[in-house]
Amino acid sequence: SEQLAAAAAAALAPRRSSLEWVRRVQTFAAGESEKLAERMLQELQARAGSDAVAALQSCEFAERAVADACRSRGGDSGVAAHVREGRRLLAAARWEPHDVKAAQRWLALFLLGRAAFGARALVAFVRPELGASGSG
Repeated sequence: SEQLAAAAAAALAPRRSSLEWVRRVQTFAAGESEKLAERMLQELQARAGSDAVAALQSCEFAERAVADACRSRGGDSGVAAHVREGRRLLAAARWEPHDVKAAQRWLALFLLGRAAFGARALVAFVRPELGASGSG
């Protein structure tokens, strides 16, 4: 949507390298996140219902994920923090409304991270010198 594109453009504007931002966003889909995401989606469906899952498709969650990603740590510490939060949510005996929102946020960040892997591959394909040097 136009709103998502505007949020992404605003996030990228202060950066010297869009690939720097893409690498940071990728942390949300790195490490154990792939396995946790599948379980998180199942738990969200079971604990909060299909409306909570469907809400992930809204621009609201995508825009918030972009904004949250801009404030993230990135790197190994960012991967570890995201995995820890996923494990915490999955280990909870029950979810309160704020836990449902946290699970939705976690999944939205994961989906954004997965999209960033695709974006990085596309940029490397279109501009091979960027993919080879690892700089942006």
